[in-house]
Amino acid sequence: MSSSLQISPAVISFDIDGALVDVWAVIDAALEQVCLELECISGAPVSLEALKALREQVAQDVRFAGASAVDIRVESFRRALALAGLEPSLYLERVTEVFFAEQLGCKKPSPAFFEEAARRCGQPAERICHVGDSLLEDYRPARASGMMAVLVQRSPEPAPEGVLAVAALTELLPVVCKSSS
Repeated sequence: MSSSLQISPAVISFDIDGALVDVWAVIDAALEQVCLELECISGAPVSLEALKALREQVAQDVRFAGASAVDIRVESFRRALALAGLEPSLYLERVTEVFFAEQLGCKKPSPAFFEEAARRCGQPAERICHVGDSLLEDYRPARASGMMAVLVQRSPEPAPEGVLAVAALTELLPVVCKSSS
């Protein structure tokens, strides 16, 4: 499903719920997918029970610290990477901003969400590539705001004509790493 087209963004934006991890299925099915993805990345087995326990521990740890939804998600991701035997800082050092609708004052699919995220990143929209799993909530509004976009199309149906799509994140790197020469 991957396109031979390549783009060269300055910033890559991800829809965390769906594009980075497929959580639109039943929660247990999504957690099983997370285990498989972490195991593929690290080569070490990650049990569903361990991931569920991690999720519960993060919820308990941050509930009393006045943490926001952003903090909870970032900490959950950090602990999941560590559980898989991966060094979280190697992955999270490249994460410079995390935005939620509550922070931006608007939500997807409004192009204003993407425009405000671009403003906060300090980059023009045309230098940002948004990666999401929804044609209507991610791809089209990102394009409408001037961003490049890639659709993560996990279903077997082909993406609509003219939509840059990948079947899995493993296909993303060749698409967004075009050399500038």
